[in-house]
Order: sequence, then structure tokens, then C-alpha cells
Amino acid sequence: MLLSTERAAFDGSIQSLVRRLGEPLSLGFARLGDLERAELRATEIEIQEARVREEKDFSENLVASLREGFCILSPKGTIVEVNPAFCVMTGFAREELIGSEAPHPFWPSDRARRMRTFMLRAARGDLRDYDVTFQRKDGSTFPAVVSPAVTQGTEPQLGAYFATIRDTSRNKNRSRPNGSNRSACA
Repeated sequence: MLLSTERAAFDGSIQSLVRRLGEPLSLGFARLGDLERAELRATEIEIQEARVREEKDFSENLVASLREGFCILSPKGTIVEVNPAFCVMTGFAREELIGSEAPHPFWPSDRARRMRTFMLRAARGDLRDYDVTFQRKDGSTFPAVVSPAVTQGTEPQLGAYFATIRDTSRNKNRSRPNGSNRSACA
């Protein structure tokens, strides 16, 4: 059975379904079975898109709810995402940090070289915790522990860096246990 796409009842829905699937209309006609398959495929696509949105929302909410700072950098070291805890910790607004390149605004100028070394080590896979000193927007400094990780991109390229950052200024006077897996970059 053939249905003309020129009939008002089918005009918009058939064309939009076929357009969404990327298939051209053949002479303006479609078989009913084709229409049903196209509607089913469109429904499957919508379900997959909804799942992707849900997963993205979950991930964004998870990162935003972390009490520790969280920062994602591109392979070139450009900040692509930070969470609210990191912004509170440093005093910089998200907009001030996103897109910044090394040396980052929270790096004390006298420690920029050491911070670059830390980034290079992490890029090479040296993913131990690092004791660092960061600078707040108001100029004050604070000790922190950075725990880096690396995602893999297309071989052999690096995907991205990310790290959790913990302000340790309250713990500064506590002694570190022996065998600590940290490297001082402060």
C-alpha cells in the first residue's frame, strides 16, 4: 500500500522522519511498512538521545557536587571545566578559569616552572599525588594536594588531564605519615 506524502495527514511526519534518518524520499511515496520502521527507528534514536542526556546530566551533577576541587584540562593544558568547589577554593569565577592556559591564574608566579613540571609528569603517566601551593584571586596562597589522572584519546595522543584538588591548609600542621605517595611541587 502506498501513501502519498502530499496528503495533509502524512506530509510533515513522513518527511521529518525520513529527513532525520538521512534517507531521501523516493518520488514522494513511502510504503506503510517503511513508515512504521522509520517511526520505530526514530523512537529508538530518541530513547538513545534521552539516555545520553541523562548520563551527561548525571556526570555534570556528580562533578558539581564534589566537595573537593575538580579541574579538567585539554591535552595542551587549557582548562575546559572546573567545579564549584574549585572556584570557591581559589576565589576565581568559572568564567575566569575556563579557557585559561598555563600559567593558570591560580599558579603563584614564582612557582609556575614547578607547576609546568608537574603537568608534564602527569602527562607522562606519573600520577601520584602532588603537594602544591596555589594562589587565590586575592593573592593569598594555600597548600593543596593535587591527584591527577589522564584519559586516553586516540593513540598515542593524550585525551585530557583531570584532577581532584584538596585544600590542605587545615592539615598543614599535621605530620605526614611515612611512605606517603606524594611529590612536593610547592
